[in-house]
Amino acid sequence: MKFSSWRALLFFHFIWLLPITSNSQNALKYDGIAMQSTRVIYPESAQKGVAFKVTNYSNMAYLLQSQVTEPNASGQKKPDFIVLPPLEKVNEKDSVVLMIKAINHKMPKDRESLFTLNIRAIPNQKKEEGNAARSQIIIATQNHLKLFYRPDGLPKYSDDEISKKLIFYRDKGRLVVKNPTPYYVTFDSIKVGNNIIDPSSLFEMVPPMGQQQYPLPENTTGELIWTLIDRDGGVTQQYTSELSLFSSLY
Repeated sequence: MKFSSWRALLFFHFIWLLPITSNSQNALKYDGIAMQSTRVIYPESAQKGVAFKVTNYSNMAYLLQSQVTEPNASGQKKPDFIVLPPLEKVNEKDSVVLMIKAINHKMPKDRESLFTLNIRAIPNQKKEEGNAARSQIIIATQNHLKLFYRPDGLPKYSDDEISKKLIFYRDKGRLVVKNPTPYYVTFDSIKVGNNIIDPSSLFEMVPPMGQQQYPLPENTTGELIWTLIDRDGGVTQQYTSELSLFSSLY
């Protein structure tokens, strides 16, 4: 496949990257490009890799640029994975299948490891001449999807079992959630009494065998209601518990 025309577009046009980060299925589709899911589970046993489908529902072609990076803000490329092909054209009303392959299986065996699958979708633009070409703006979408590397030996917990194992307690102006399981936990919503936890803070997941803190007004008590993001990117049923005024750990 030749990408000379795409490279010319990238050279002569200003590209505006619009980041798309999602916690649930609500953002699977943006501007005609649809991701198979908002998260990817990579089992250790997937020796040939994991397939990931991208569909173009729009009336223009896109160039997809894909790679796996660290989950933090630095976005440093992670050599543990490759995405094939790293550059791929997807025509209008068509789809492509990307293959994600682990080339280093030295991740921890007792818990999940987190990475980010980045898929940049750059729309094709008709070539213009003169000043028109220099003044065009290309709006590219940058999709950040969670990639979980899952060792084969982990216990097979359901979403219900994981939710029942979570420990909640107050610590001054914070809600602390302890996660004793080997899986990452992502909340879709948390409500304590009449206080709803800021949805933007829920992008911070609870790591395996670790804890996470969320802002909560002091002296908040009442029924604790929460939902999780399941392994397919959907939302679980509601779970409830009571949150005492003092830490439940002591």
